[in-house]
Amino acid sequence: MTPPPPPLPDGVSFGTAPGGVRVINIRFDEDEWETRWAKVPHATLRHPETRAAVTLIGTAHISKAAAEETRELIMRERPDVVVLELDPHRLNALVRDAHTAKPCQAAADRFVSTSLFQSGPTQAIGLAYTLVGALLGTTPGAEFLAAIDAAKEVGAEVVLGDLDVKITTSRAWKRQFHELGRMETYRGRPRVSEDEAVDEDLLPSEDLRIEIQNGEGEPIPVKYRLPSTARRIMRDAGCGTKRTELDKLEESVWRLFGRPVRVDDIARLRGCGEKVLDYARSDDFLKQANLDGAPAMQKTIKEDRDLVLTHSLHRTAGRARVKKVVGVVGAAHIPGIKEHWDSVPTDDSRDRYNEALNPIPKECADDMTPGFFLGLCLGAGAAVSVGASRYTWNRLEASSKQPHGAQARAAYSRLLRQTRMLGFAWVGVFMLGATTYALVSRTKVALGELATGIERAAQEGEAQGLLSRRRNELRSDRWTETDELGNRKIEVRATNAVSAYPPREDKKYLFR
Repeated sequence: MTPPPPPLPDGVSFGTAPGGVRVINIRFDEDEWETRWAKVPHATLRHPETRAAVTLIGTAHISKAAAEETRELIMRERPDVVVLELDPHRLNALVRDAHTAKPCQAAADRFVSTSLFQSGPTQAIGLAYTLVGALLGTTPGAEFLAAIDAAKEVGAEVVLGDLDVKITTSRAWKRQFHELGRMETYRGRPRVSEDEAVDEDLLPSEDLRIEIQNGEGEPIPVKYRLPSTARRIMRDAGCGTKRTELDKLEESVWRLFGRPVRVDDIARLRGCGEKVLDYARSDDFLKQANLDGAPAMQKTIKEDRDLVLTHSLHRTAGRARVKKVVGVVGAAHIPGIKEHWDSVPTDDSRDRYNEALNPIPKECADDMTPGFFLGLCLGAGAAVSVGASRYTWNRLEASSKQPHGAQARAAYSRLLRQTRMLGFAWVGVFMLGATTYALVSRTKVALGELATGIERAAQEGEAQGLLSRRRNELRSDRWTETDELGNRKIEVRATNAVSAYPPREDKKYLFR
């Protein structure tokens, strides 16, 4: 019996040419890259004066595939400059977490110890990124770390082109409160029709029963279900087409809130998560995704940063001796960058750019900020309370010096009741504040425990070989710096391209 032929190497196959001639097809790496590159969100622009080429790659910020594609693009193009959708604060956080053995634990500690009124929202976003990173087996911002590492390998300069995260947060909050004061903003928004038909596959099975375990091993039934939008995204991403497959994924999602977290749930969600991230960069998803229901977020997260990123890329490409630029940005920013590119040299675009660097948006400049309202209310309440207390005390002293007749005793009793009511009101305010503080603190601790539990289970699965290990994106041999103990030290040298244009004679900019 003739033994079967040995298997052919990857990329090699037999075929038949016209005329029946047998040929060997060999696929080269360049062909494979072109095939993959065609599916990646990207764009190529040119500076109008220097004609420098600017290649944009659209990424998802917690994606292994995006990190691999970004690294390969830079290694192939060997650009002079790599522009990242980062600011100095986020760059420092990325490099710090890249060297942390337990990034979720570190992020949870920072989140719990930070006041919500200071940088709490920023720390909460950081914790959410590290949680999803632990679940998917990657590092938050892996594509930026891969870009930094590849830039080090090819000798390219690293430039930061995004708006400062503190300015972004400030503008988002102030716009949000500004919108809350304009009730007409919320009128006429599209609502989901109650008669709109919902795909039955997007609804959980009627017999679906989900239970999670608490820390003591007691089962707790879960009465809530994922929204149909989440199940639709999982279906469209290719995680499953049948209702039973989506039910298993939903069950794994809810079991993450139990104790202990199961490795098989992480494995199931990790496979689906990678497909969802790839789908999130597709044109189909980007056309559907919008922030029309949140105008403050649309203006700040999308429009302002589109403009700032465009000017950073344009400035970088306009520098002398720069011929190639690679820009690593979120896939949702590419349409906005292309829209703003040709108008960058105009005065109107530069005026809007300068305004975007202001922590207070132009339309909110005359608003009374929430902090002022809060201070005004607290000050007025304190003044009224002190005045009422002083008035009551004076009346009590005056009544105590008068003869204690029936009328005086009645007045004294009335003033005593008013004093007690005022005291109870102060106690109620204090208890409300203490309860709110305790509730917020407990919620922060619970979120931290959730993140660290998922990270612990993921690392156990990686140690047992059940899950793929998280890769170190900063792995170039060109990181030769060492500390005093001889350990390798990563120091990223980057230039910040975000700065205001000089004001025109007829323009004045207010920066607070």
